[in-house]
Amino acid sequence: MSQFEIARGYDRLAPFYDRLASLVYGSALRKAQTCMLAQLPQQAAILVLGGGSGWFLEQLLRIAKPCRVVYVELSAEMFRLSQERIWQNLPTAFENVEFVLGRAEDADRLGHFDVVVTHCLLDMYPQAELQALMARLSPCMQAGGYWYFSDFAHVASWPMRWISGGLIWLMYRFFRWSCAIPARELPDFGVAFAKAGLLPIAESKFFGQMIQAKLFRRGGLQVVSAVE
Repeated sequence: MSQFEIARGYDRLAPFYDRLASLVYGSALRKAQTCMLAQLPQQAAILVLGGGSGWFLEQLLRIAKPCRVVYVELSAEMFRLSQERIWQNLPTAFENVEFVLGRAEDADRLGHFDVVVTHCLLDMYPQAELQALMARLSPCMQAGGYWYFSDFAHVASWPMRWISGGLIWLMYRFFRWSCAIPARELPDFGVAFAKAGLLPIAESKFFGQMIQAKLFRRGGLQVVSAVE
């Protein structure tokens, strides 16, 4: 994976990335990124990987009230937008955030966390690379820690089977062209989490079940599902 090309691509997209996502998916992505926040432990140490422009970070700080956040972002422009947003909207929480410009692959050096968050990040990785990434990062989680994940999914039922397949096909071609991501298709997220020893304890689905949000935990036993 060429980190420089990926970062440069997301730098170009940063000014209109959130608007583009809303144009295609409405509020579904934002709902997926926030629907589990109330279930996270309060005053937690949280690692956010691929944080984007900072919209999610603001919601995380407002709702989950973490004691510490390490916010890792590869794109320098996304990084700048995140810092500006928090400084302007939540200046008293700014000192609780450690902004790290760098790769998700290097986050295992940043300490141990109660919660790891990946929103629309893991789809960038081919299956083998995804499993290697998760094997590297899962030891960063404290015993009993949580992994909050949201991303896209193929839908089996008609007509969303056709719609989801078409949108995901277009998404990969767009991001391979604009950001040089290495993946060509959605990896099997379930297999990757299972191999990392993480089981889902809650899930919600949005946009005709094409967008999924899941909360994983070591030793999780039961999935509570919701669909919007």
